[in-house]
Amino acid sequence: MDAKVKTTEVRPMTHPAPIDATLDDWIAHEAIPFSLDSRPDFNAAVDTVIGSLDDAVALLGFGEALHGGEELLVLRN
Repeated sequence: MDAKVKTTEVRPMTHPAPIDATLDDWIAHEAIPFSLDSRPDFNAAVDTVIGSLDDAVALLGFGEALHGGEELLVLRN
């Protein structure tokens, strides 16, 4: 059986990743704040997220963390 395994290219980090002491520290460091009441504020946050993605990202989904909330409907519309 000739099975081929697809591997991913390993690229060295250009800078060391910060190590946060707690999850709260990581959230405080990485969060992109925005207000649902401010369209320009929200658009800037979306631009920041999209700008941080690699070209290989073809689909970005938001899931269970937003399940049942109406905020996603406000953002979508």
